[in-house]
Amino acid sequence: MTLTQQHLLSLSQNEGIEDKFGRHILYNYLSFVCKPIAAESQRFALKSGELFYHCVYSLDTLKGLPIQKIKEKCTLLWFDLVEYMHDKSISTEDVEVIHAISLIVYSVERCLLLTSNTEFTYPAGILQSLIQRYDSVFANDLAAGFKRAGQLTDIQAIAEWLSAYMDSPVHLSDELDKTLDTINQSHPHSQDKPSKEDLDNTFTYTYQLTAGYSQLIDFLRTERDKNGKTADADWARHALIIYEQNPHILKNRPNTFKEWLIYFCKIFGREWKRDYEPGKLRNKTSAAEKFMPPKIVR
Repeated sequence: MTLTQQHLLSLSQNEGIEDKFGRHILYNYLSFVCKPIAAESQRFALKSGELFYHCVYSLDTLKGLPIQKIKEKCTLLWFDLVEYMHDKSISTEDVEVIHAISLIVYSVERCLLLTSNTEFTYPAGILQSLIQRYDSVFANDLAAGFKRAGQLTDIQAIAEWLSAYMDSPVHLSDELDKTLDTINQSHPHSQDKPSKEDLDNTFTYTYQLTAGYSQLIDFLRTERDKNGKTADADWARHALIIYEQNPHILKNRPNTFKEWLIYFCKIFGREWKRDYEPGKLRNKTSAAEKFMPPKIVR
């Protein structure tokens, strides 16, 4: 994984899901497909825990429904995921984001087909047609990846588990949500800060349209969630890179760096402890630099 990759869940949430479900039979199956794709991605990639979460959540929305409702939900799954990405301020213009959506949709398709319920065949075909429509080449890569995953795991045991699961009243997504709730209580700012409203009020619309913007926000959330491993001075350096960017990427740039640093800490849910002289911060570079648009040379 590169530092520039963006993810749907925070570092602590991904680690929590892996700790709780890493030995689950379905988690391991999906991981064999997810990890090679992530290793080849540069800007956006799903972690195994994120794929597991979204696949299980999608399966749970289908459980117990009449076949017509299942068809309707499968028809809308792609577009629901696009909307989810937009809510996360993630641009679906990036081909790697489309690959992530394709991976989730294909995972749900494979799970449906592995069950013994033949009624799932047509809904699975709907999902396949959606993937082919948006990226037929990557769909072939996914087919090869799932074939390999089936060879490396006990595919019969996975099929038996899925058949039993889809017929049961159990919703694994409830347990996943409880796990995330526990993590959020331990890391209270991991999900709610900064809010979309905060970000919209902070960064210019022009900058928000760039790939660097979503990568920056994910990077800063990761830095914040490192349980104190990001030093206050390094956090201030990230703030300084943003503050001194030319052209400005801040919508209402404060008059002083101190004002900006206090606000920057507030919206990300990190405690502001002291003021920093910008000149003293410049003795070391910030990794946030890579997410900035090209500077204007005067």
